[in-house]
Amino acid sequence: MNENPSSERNSSDKGPERRVKSVNFTEPDVFDFAMGRADNLFGGNFSAYVMALIERDRSLGESRRLLYDLESQIMEIIKPFGGGDAAAQDPFDFSVPALKLVIVAKSRFPRERQVEYRMLSAIQKVSITTPENRIALVFPESLGATEKERFRQFETAGIDGLRVCDTAELKRYLTILADPSTSELEQSLRLQEDGGEMLKNDTKSGRNA
Repeated sequence: MNENPSSERNSSDKGPERRVKSVNFTEPDVFDFAMGRADNLFGGNFSAYVMALIERDRSLGESRRLLYDLESQIMEIIKPFGGGDAAAQDPFDFSVPALKLVIVAKSRFPRERQVEYRMLSAIQKVSITTPENRIALVFPESLGATEKERFRQFETAGIDGLRVCDTAELKRYLTILADPSTSELEQSLRLQEDGGEMLKNDTKSGRNA
């Protein structure tokens, strides 16, 4: 009987291996890019390439990760409408030319008043340099209500064509811009939601009385 305790010990020292399901690439160009990077950087070892991406992502600060996540979500939303990244020299982050819309992405509301003023000034600059476009200031849907409300106060700054919204609202906004007839349906749905919320509050008040 051939036993090799050392080999058993070595295998147990490594700890349990974790396996993940295979990744399905729905876009061939993305697959080709990923495989090319794995070939160039890690000799074709795709797992090593993925681990390097994970380590790089973990090394980023929380605010930077939030911004990357936000930018990815925005790109996914605007692509069906012909949107994409803005040029490097543009004072905004994304554009949807067909809808005459430019987008500024912000992951968090500034804690310092001075930074807040700089953000507002930058949006005003976008309005001045691209007066033919609407502007959307977009933040993550996951932000708290107080932080969202601070963003929404920018709409009172008198900037023409400014819409402040989270990513979920951005999708509805683009749909309305692409087909203005949907705005009536949107308004109807909002009225129903507001009416339902009022009824819920009235019911609570009646129970507490």
